[in-house]
Amino acid sequence: DPLTMVWKGIEEGNVIQKGEITEGDPSPGGSLAVPLQIQAGREATVRLMLCWYVPQSNLRAGADLPEEEAKAPCCPTTGEATSCAAASKTFVPWYAGRFTDIQQVVNYWSAKYDSLRAESRKFSDCFYDTSLPPEVIEAIAANLTILKSPTVLRQKNGFLWCWEGCGDGGGCCHGSCTHVWNYAQAIPHLFPDLERTLRQTEFFVSQDSAGHQNFRSSLPIRAPIHDFHAASDGQLGGIMKVYREWRISGDTEWLRTFWPKVRASLDYCIATWDPDHKGVLMEPHHNTYDIEFWGPDGMCSSFYLGALKAAAAMGKTLGEPIPLYDELYAKGRTF
Repeated sequence: DPLTMVWKGIEEGNVIQKGEITEGDPSPGGSLAVPLQIQAGREATVRLMLCWYVPQSNLRAGADLPEEEAKAPCCPTTGEATSCAAASKTFVPWYAGRFTDIQQVVNYWSAKYDSLRAESRKFSDCFYDTSLPPEVIEAIAANLTILKSPTVLRQKNGFLWCWEGCGDGGGCCHGSCTHVWNYAQAIPHLFPDLERTLRQTEFFVSQDSAGHQNFRSSLPIRAPIHDFHAASDGQLGGIMKVYREWRISGDTEWLRTFWPKVRASLDYCIATWDPDHKGVLMEPHHNTYDIEFWGPDGMCSSFYLGALKAAAAMGKTLGEPIPLYDELYAKGRTF
């Protein structure tokens, strides 16, 4: 009973000194101790600061394109010349591009610790200083913490990439899944620049020339093989999210670069799921339940109407109105 033995040693004040393990299997765990003496009635504080530096990993998700197809640049709008083949070798986290080694991490954290803690405390105090019911605050806080968990990764070039969630030993369901991350609202309002990288991946990496969009992005981020259904709710939600990002940023030139991709995406959705132009999704359409809906349903058709409305507004702003989008929206509304 090792736990009983350890606690007995603590109770009796027995400090057992053991050297490093040099043979056999590595230790399953370890302990850190800071020797100090405290006089009766006095107190002391020991600050233990941990940091790590893992400049690359073998973390990988998604199938690889054939070598010839992978030679094209992955993200044309970023100005990067790196091909998908080169980008696919290994995942390099964002901080490995900012810090060259663990010592730089230590130096930065040591110098910035007090200010970082003060800013974090300011956010926390502001967040909880509210008259909203505690149940509401708890629900928001519990979800907000996902942003500082291993569920959310950031690639060296600054692009976000997300699991659907995490277990104790790894991530679950890869690829910034569009129909799952449709519902996340914190990142676009707290870190809008980061959120826009997700749109960049969806429309410029995971979407093909026909407008079909893979709803799971590969890691490292690279062009995928298009061999599965598009997700109706995820792809249509992405169009609304482009509209949202434009409204938050006010950057119409950013929107202009996306507009041809948005049109291709929506036109693909219309041709695939509403070929008779009824304003609702009639043909079998994949969705977040990992099944196909056959015939019209309120859930996915509401995404369709939202995408039509958003695309119509974006087109008019850019001087390229698309009457069909307004017509389908009106039909779907009536339906």
